[in-house]
Amino acid sequence: MKNIGDRKLNLISFANPIAGTGLLNQIARLDYDVNLIKSLNEMNRCKNRELPATNPMVIFLGDNNNPEPLFVDSLQSNHEFPSLAVLEAKTPTWNDKILDLCNDFLIWPCSDRELTHRLDRMISLSDQQELEIDEDLTDTFSRHGLLGRSPSFVKVLRSIQQILNHDVTVLIDGATGTGKELVARVLHYCGPRKGCPFVPVNCGSIPDSLFENEFFGHARGAFTDAKSASEGLIEQAQEGTLFLDEIEALSAKGQVSLLRFLQSHEYRPLGSKQIKRADVRIIAATNTNLNKLVDTQKFRRDLWYRLNIVQLGLPSLCEREEDIELLANHFLQVFTKQYNLEKKTLHPSTIFHLYRHHWPGNIRELENFIHRSVLMANNHSQIVADPSSWDSSPEVPDVSLRFRQAKAEMISRFERAYLMSLMEETQGNVSKAAKLSGKERRALGKLLKKHGIDRKYYLTG
Repeated sequence: MKNIGDRKLNLISFANPIAGTGLLNQIARLDYDVNLIKSLNEMNRCKNRELPATNPMVIFLGDNNNPEPLFVDSLQSNHEFPSLAVLEAKTPTWNDKILDLCNDFLIWPCSDRELTHRLDRMISLSDQQELEIDEDLTDTFSRHGLLGRSPSFVKVLRSIQQILNHDVTVLIDGATGTGKELVARVLHYCGPRKGCPFVPVNCGSIPDSLFENEFFGHARGAFTDAKSASEGLIEQAQEGTLFLDEIEALSAKGQVSLLRFLQSHEYRPLGSKQIKRADVRIIAATNTNLNKLVDTQKFRRDLWYRLNIVQLGLPSLCEREEDIELLANHFLQVFTKQYNLEKKTLHPSTIFHLYRHHWPGNIRELENFIHRSVLMANNHSQIVADPSSWDSSPEVPDVSLRFRQAKAEMISRFERAYLMSLMEETQGNVSKAAKLSGKERRALGKLLKKHGIDRKYYLTG
């Protein structure tokens, strides 16, 4: 049986409340994680991916053969998601248009076995769709350094793909070390300005008194020692991209100057009477919640509106734990090649500790760890972590998540940690591991595949 974290469904009920509750209870009793969609508005939010849109949809019509036309239109818009129509046996006629839009239909009441079979089929279709999307996106962006297959990261890749060919201002939001500048470079070098300059600047490194000089440049004689004219960052980035990292560090004066430029794309170098017009794309990044800074009047609201045309929120490494081993192996290849060393692999115990660590420094911390480990491995073919150097404090669930979601994530983490320990204990022997864990060998094999755990890493001799 699949883990509850992988048995997620969207249930839309247009039946009478008693029948709808009956189906909901039966689905929940079978260990499915049900997201109940109560209105047409919530269904439309699935289309906009504000709700878990990739979950299969169970549409319970009951004896309601003619739901409102807007519902049918919304169902048509959400047609990309696998859907199962459920009707009550007493319904005299069925809505052919709705049945045509769904992948399958079911007459209810029905047995647990029949319901499980149909629901698992919808989940399987959903998994296949996600895999196809993931393969396409990950293959495209991995060549540019954006590696990852986790759902939270793939969501970011989808957004990047949508705006890649559009010359739009972008605000990248993410904690330190999540790869904000790398995303900005991909937007530039894979976009319409790829043949022009990419100019990165850390706003926190520019003193308030030098902001206009740094951004707009100056004319000859503008101030003492200005013996020649000097280009500012905007002119250096002409026809290209200016990447403003740590935008929240701009002073009040700097925010006003930047806002004025964004409104007109015109500026005047210090000491010059000539107004210049710039053709520059602005990409900004922040590691803080700008919305809160706006609310506390520490960041201008009008500037935030100018920058926040498209926002990309990058997940922390803990939020994309499925990518930890993939990224670690990537950095392992990079640094062994850089130092002309023999091929190395990660010891199973190291992989186990990689998943247990909290990674407050995110991808940059992981990269530094692998870099250091490669250098300290000497002539050993495997990277072995020292457990004493890792944070062993217990992991605290994210209370901002709904209980079911937090529970599913913690179960998934437990499963991975347990399976890795099990493989290490049995040295990769699946039959022995199945006997030790009390699980059927085939079911254990599916769990290992689900978590991407290769028993070959644990074989000895």
